[in-house]
Amino acid sequence: MYTVESIANQLFLSHQSAFYAVSGSRTGLFVAIALAGSVLAGALLADIKMAVATQWSALVAFFSYAYVLCDPKVCFSAGPDGLEPLRMGVFLGAIAIAGASIGLGARRRVLSSRSEVAVVSFGIFVALAFLPGAYAFAGARLVAPLFPWDMFAFFALLCFITAVTSSSKLGPALGLLLPLAGTALVLALFWSMASEYLPQILPAVEMMAAGAAAGSAIGALSAHLRREVVRRHEARFSMSVLAVLLLVLLMVVVVAPDEVNGVLPEPAAGPPTRLVEGTPLYAGGYMEAEAGHSTGVAVTVSFAGTSPPSVGAHNFLSGGIGVHSPDCCRDGIDYGYRFDVYLFSNGNESLAGSAWQVCDDNAACGGHSWKNLLFSKIGPLGAGSGASPVTLQMQWRGHSVYWTYRVGTGPLINFTDYLAPPRQDAVFNTGVLSGGFYFVQFGMMTRYAIAGPGWEVAFACPSTMAGGSWQCAEHAKTLQGSDSNWKVLWRWGEDEPHVVVTGSGEYSFTLGYSAASTMPSFQALW
Repeated sequence: MYTVESIANQLFLSHQSAFYAVSGSRTGLFVAIALAGSVLAGALLADIKMAVATQWSALVAFFSYAYVLCDPKVCFSAGPDGLEPLRMGVFLGAIAIAGASIGLGARRRVLSSRSEVAVVSFGIFVALAFLPGAYAFAGARLVAPLFPWDMFAFFALLCFITAVTSSSKLGPALGLLLPLAGTALVLALFWSMASEYLPQILPAVEMMAAGAAAGSAIGALSAHLRREVVRRHEARFSMSVLAVLLLVLLMVVVVAPDEVNGVLPEPAAGPPTRLVEGTPLYAGGYMEAEAGHSTGVAVTVSFAGTSPPSVGAHNFLSGGIGVHSPDCCRDGIDYGYRFDVYLFSNGNESLAGSAWQVCDDNAACGGHSWKNLLFSKIGPLGAGSGASPVTLQMQWRGHSVYWTYRVGTGPLINFTDYLAPPRQDAVFNTGVLSGGFYFVQFGMMTRYAIAGPGWEVAFACPSTMAGGSWQCAEHAKTLQGSDSNWKVLWRWGEDEPHVVVTGSGEYSFTLGYSAASTMPSFQALW
């Protein structure tokens, strides 16, 4: 691990493009190294305590290098709540326990005490449950069509297997408690990470807990009632662990996690005064150009031709712009900014600005994804806006981002500003990065799909600042929510059904309702 990280640091500090390939592979490499090293330690030392002790000592030494004894430019991030070193330590430490037991088995050695059996069973459980739990708490839908029942199935199966195999050696009481304790540890590790959006992920958490309870209870009871059958077929249960491992790989590697970072106006009788984290529906377009940089982005939005009641009760119709901004040093951490105008069914309009910090599955920020809403503000647009177009601008001034707007041809008004984190580069990324990351996007959002006509959102001159002046994007294409990746895993919303392009021109397009079709992604707008 030290060698991998040293190579990554050298590539970063010397500005080599190969850094991104090495950096993005670190989590997988660290897991493989921890597993291989612990298997080798178990086989050579033939003692589970000594094998695990060597690997944990190595992990402590590496974590000291990655988090403390490091160049500040390349130190790993402790995450939004400061607990990422603990989480990664638990994950890799559990892998070390699992690997050491595999190495011990290769030497045909058996665990000598009940405590060793309990520790190994617990370690294997945590190693397998960690990543699905991490992604669920990040708000990801791992197998989206089955969510959240996929979480129930996974934890029920894993807890059942763990309860059966551990009950045969430790008794039904410990067989029941061990997977429940492992599930509780996973819940405790990630609870604070998701404290700002717990209502959003509560269905997944409830399914995790329910699956764990059902699987543990059935497994312990089965082992108690059919003791001889369990002993005769213990090898089959062990093979089931491999099936669960393959399911984990399917959930977090083969199937890309479905991850959205978004805010919704909190429903209120009058103008909303608070934004809450949620999952909006989204459709719009993106700036089609080579990747570049800008100190400002802007778009003009109009709801002309919209009858506010058509939006629907407790719903909203928004139009705005989102943009990506990089961290200076850590591959895996990036920032997203949005500026939107909202129209509600009673005719009120509001402005909302937000700033996000997010992580992919990069070791430098914990080895799993997370999101952190750094800043948000919502406020009334002001009387007299009506059907007038609203120009929304986000611009860097020094190390702060300023959200400013203009109604019609009126003066430019400051809505809010935010001092960015010191490690963030004071620049926006523009264009498209290979791999399908769309840095500048402009589109509409709703809380739920609008079920009929009577509304439209027009966008004009999505632009970037170049050389001190605004320049409209030369080319743009459509983008649905499921394709709206502004970062590797993170999107601005889910698909918006029954939305089509009803008109387009030079540097402009309009979205409206269609009962018969839905706008696809990647169609040219101009």
